[in-house]
Amino acid sequence: MKKVFAFLSTLVLTIALVGVFAVNNPAKAADKFTEDPTLLDDEIAVYIMDSIMTTFPNYYDNDAKEDPNWQGTARMYPWNETRLRVAQLDESGQPTGKYYAVYFSGHTTAVDTNGEPIIGAGKNILFYQKNEAGQVIATKFSDGKQAANGAASDPSLSHMRTNITGEDIEFDPTQLGLGDEGTNYYNRSIVFNAQGQVIRGIGLDDQYTSGEGDYKFAPEYCYVDGAVTKIEDGVVCDKVMEDLVDEEGNPVMDENGETIQVPTDEDRMFYSRFVWEFFEEAPENVNEVGYLADGWDPNLWDYCYERDGGYICIAFVGNADNSAHIIKGDQITAYIKTLMAQGKDEAEATQIANNTTRACTRTYRIPAGGFVYDFGFLDRGLAATNEFFKSTVLNGYLYGRTQLAKKDANGEEVKDEEGNSVMIGIAEQRTYNFSVTGLTFDDKVIDGASYQLLAGQNVVEVMQGNVFNPVKNINYNGIMRYWGVQDDLTSYTASSEALEFYIDTITNGGSSLSQVAPSTGYTSIEDIKNDFLAAVAKHRGVEVSEVPFDTAANWHAWWGWGTFMATSEANATNPDGTPNDKYPEDSPAFFNVKENRDAWAWLIDRIYQTMLAYPGGDTYTGTLANIEKAAQSFYCPSPQGINYAIWYFLNGEAHTYFGFNFGDGNNESWIDPRTNLEKWEQYTLDATMKAPNENWVVTFKVLNTSTNISSSLTIKYVVVDSYTPIINVNKDNLFYIPNKQGDAVVCNPIDQYTLVNAYDAQYNGVNILGNDVTQYVDFDTDLDFANPKEGTYPVTATIWNNAHTKKASVKFNVTVRDITAPNVTTRRVVIQQGDDFDCRDGIVLAVDNVDGDLKNATFTWWEEVSNPVDTVNLNPGEDMQLTIRVNVYDKSNNVRSVDYTLVIVADKYVEENLTTAFNDLNNQLTSLKNIVNDIYDTQETQDRLIKALQAQINELFELVENNNVTNNKNIDELKDVVADISAKVEGVQTTLDENAKGGCKNSAVLVLEIAGAATLLALVLRKRH
Repeated sequence: MKKVFAFLSTLVLTIALVGVFAVNNPAKAADKFTEDPTLLDDEIAVYIMDSIMTTFPNYYDNDAKEDPNWQGTARMYPWNETRLRVAQLDESGQPTGKYYAVYFSGHTTAVDTNGEPIIGAGKNILFYQKNEAGQVIATKFSDGKQAANGAASDPSLSHMRTNITGEDIEFDPTQLGLGDEGTNYYNRSIVFNAQGQVIRGIGLDDQYTSGEGDYKFAPEYCYVDGAVTKIEDGVVCDKVMEDLVDEEGNPVMDENGETIQVPTDEDRMFYSRFVWEFFEEAPENVNEVGYLADGWDPNLWDYCYERDGGYICIAFVGNADNSAHIIKGDQITAYIKTLMAQGKDEAEATQIANNTTRACTRTYRIPAGGFVYDFGFLDRGLAATNEFFKSTVLNGYLYGRTQLAKKDANGEEVKDEEGNSVMIGIAEQRTYNFSVTGLTFDDKVIDGASYQLLAGQNVVEVMQGNVFNPVKNINYNGIMRYWGVQDDLTSYTASSEALEFYIDTITNGGSSLSQVAPSTGYTSIEDIKNDFLAAVAKHRGVEVSEVPFDTAANWHAWWGWGTFMATSEANATNPDGTPNDKYPEDSPAFFNVKENRDAWAWLIDRIYQTMLAYPGGDTYTGTLANIEKAAQSFYCPSPQGINYAIWYFLNGEAHTYFGFNFGDGNNESWIDPRTNLEKWEQYTLDATMKAPNENWVVTFKVLNTSTNISSSLTIKYVVVDSYTPIINVNKDNLFYIPNKQGDAVVCNPIDQYTLVNAYDAQYNGVNILGNDVTQYVDFDTDLDFANPKEGTYPVTATIWNNAHTKKASVKFNVTVRDITAPNVTTRRVVIQQGDDFDCRDGIVLAVDNVDGDLKNATFTWWEEVSNPVDTVNLNPGEDMQLTIRVNVYDKSNNVRSVDYTLVIVADKYVEENLTTAFNDLNNQLTSLKNIVNDIYDTQETQDRLIKALQAQINELFELVENNNVTNNKNIDELKDVVADISAKVEGVQTTLDENAKGGCKNSAVLVLEIAGAATLLALVLRKRH
């Protein structure tokens, strides 16, 4: 069957590595990030062990943004690139618009035995299947292949297992050999059907209570006449009983000496962990008596009732260990009674009961396409995972059959063919091609010659005379590992079947030519012409025989202006990239029809490539430019140019005027029966007849047609007659620690040839790098290798080839650790009382042997060790002398401690200034009281004012008498307060005058204003002392 394809436009060739491009591809795997690129705005991340670093150990930049939840290098579980997305519901069961995004582990370590990063994608994918005998088995897949063991890679972590049998299955999980995953199913597992509705779960002890807190719901069962009964309309619960007590609080006894019990107002509720399951039809295996009542059978569900269009059944299982499916305690007692009532003696009944499990809970029912979420031990108790689990446990039971609109990977609602929202349950499984990587270049020896990238360049040297296949260096493994069908957990593959391979080459700066492309499936030009004319006839609504393809002129005349191909880009393609099928309006041009464009775009590109390969003609340049537009953008300014190009190419004839050199088989030289992969693998570069510096710029491209992810890599291959040598830095040898011998610092000589390794790049049969030529390296540096001193020294190391025509250089720093403390000189410092002081005032010089003058440094080089200095509070009239200690540091944290003397000279005029200030204040307050006496004639008002002011005035003068206010700084502050109070006095006087004239302000308000002014002074005084 012929394969037709749309050949992609010629790539823009740059000497650079081009990364992966993908529709909805969240990130390039090589990038480190601090924000999860896979997480949507509406999602709440539930990482493995609640840690983004644990989940993305090879991608998350923990140095840039530390993950507080990461528990160290022992907790590295690379994500397998599957997720469970579960809607968050509020307390009434309505969606909040947020979704829990639950990640799963693909591996238990971050790197392999060689230290290479491990990609967890497609690993640890868990399924339920059936064996040849029809028995349900647990399987595990990695890289699309089934593993020998079906258990999770780390069963202590949360994981997800899917039923891929294609049918509904029933089984006992304890019999699948899954250990804890099997026996703990009742305790931590939630079952979803294929639509994502919750159909089985648990009610946890700490949720199924009436207590306060998140994720709680009221109990649904109580005791009625001692029997466990579902609470419904009309049910009257027993009351909790308590001891009857007398007036003194002592228990009241009956005639038999037993404590008398009386009912309280509290209903007697029943609390127990339980397993529940949703059935579309009423099951028959349900107890006909209440829980633990006479005749109770542990193999049956305890209760079953209608809900959500089906039936919810529950079975109480008691405690939370992994033996809860085994009955115990009061369950054993009740079942013994049942068995004895059936005719068993007590011994037999006891033996049976002690070995009975709850068969109803042990039977797992998973619909086709359904899946199980298992909450792992290592995830328990962690904030986000615990929140998700408890919320889903609760909402799964109450509202798990809810349906919501499905959203795609971009957060947009998915619509069906009729435009209606696609509805799903509260959960769905998703896959991500997050770690798909682009093409990489692997240094290799090919046919006895080395091919490796020059340092820092995408350039490879090719020895003159060699012929080789460059694709042997191109690694495309990263793009061939992917989820073939989005959100299908069975679709992960590591295969090249969906890959298309392309190679374009520019030789010595010429035009780009396509060398490798997907096979068209054609083996002759005649077949191409027949299929093309059939497509043209279909487009024009005629028979093939009616297409005038006998001459180029007739063919061209048959088409109107722009009806074969548009003549402008605007007429060819819509802004969104789709063909403009409305041009011309009466009937779209042949290449404006998507079907035609997809089927025959490659033909236009092949015509263009052939013109590049066989140039020449009177109007060749202009015609080539027009055909290039046709090949790349589906329009041609010259209708005759494109029409004639088609005719001459398909008929294998030349037109020298236009430059159509399609004769002599040039039009079919490209036809190749080999497969696309065969052409890729057999592509060669031949340097046998090439001179030095001739070159090829080769662009390799691989497209994954399943994921629409593509990657390109451009390499320049240069012909040489000698290789550029190679030089690498030994990073482990760049740091040296000197020794101290007494006060002297001694550093041993440095062997400069241990700093680098140099090679001649000529493969020697052992090492791809060639022979070691480190002894010929030249070093340019101020570092004296024989007598090194402390400091960091830039070094340039250079190696030449034998002919001294090519060199390679590296630059790096060598550090001789600074272990010498700075030299520091101090002085005696004298300041006035109240002056500001900085501990650096006493440092005259601070000079380091490496860092220089520290007083000009941009880092903090000082630390005051002595106690903080109070330059204000001195004994009146007495100077103060202190010893100041300062630590002086250099950048290497070497420290020198120094001491110097600080003298604080006391202010001699404090008392005089204070006395003057306080006298002024007292006079103003006295004046205020006189004003009040003049206006208010009641003794009560005067007494209230004096009482309000007297305490502050007394405190003021007490401070003066005891010399507690001791400097000009205090004086200045008090003067400000005095001025403020004076202003208030004047304001009050004005108010009092107005009041005397009939103003409305009363005496109580005025007293408060005056008292407030005085209080301001008191606050200042207390603050200062």
